[in-house]
Amino acid sequence: MATAGQGVIAARESRDDLAAGPDPAVVAMAQANLDDAGVDLDEILEDLELVQLRAPFDGMVRWVTISPKDVITVDARVIELVDPGAVSVLGLVETNYLERIGVGTPASITLGAVPDVTLEAQALELSGEPRTERGVISYPVLFSVTVPAGVAIPPNPGLVTATILAGSGNQTGSGGRHNPGAPGKPGGN
Repeated sequence: MATAGQGVIAARESRDDLAAGPDPAVVAMAQANLDDAGVDLDEILEDLELVQLRAPFDGMVRWVTISPKDVITVDARVIELVDPGAVSVLGLVETNYLERIGVGTPASITLGAVPDVTLEAQALELSGEPRTERGVISYPVLFSVTVPAGVAIPPNPGLVTATILAGSGNQTGSGGRHNPGAPGKPGGN
């Protein structure tokens, strides 16, 4: 019986302690700790704001050229961001086909990394500066590519083939081939 009586006494003491409310000194200490943590959080969020990389588009990091503790200059290229929804392809068009295309001419694009998908494109910009490669004179043409929903373009798409189309969808010219990061190569059909 002494054990049951001791349990009842301990329970009454706990109830009385709870009924009296929390110890003001303990509450004040907890509030001070919470306030300090809030100040620390604000400082951390400010620091995070200064180190976050922001881009005007959703994208992927293609490469980074620095390591932690590297010293860099203001104009250093340290990272490349790729917007997989905004794809352009640089192709070369042989001189004898150049008169058949202009800005807006449709094209179809295939990528080595996703060969089963044909992407719609159109000529965005034609260069007036010819290139000569193996005796063939060609002109650079920049194509804007439409990436359909659900198709993911990898940052390194491999060999790219551009086939220039007439308004009716018939091929009228030589396509361009382009290896990302390298000058365009003359291509065939």
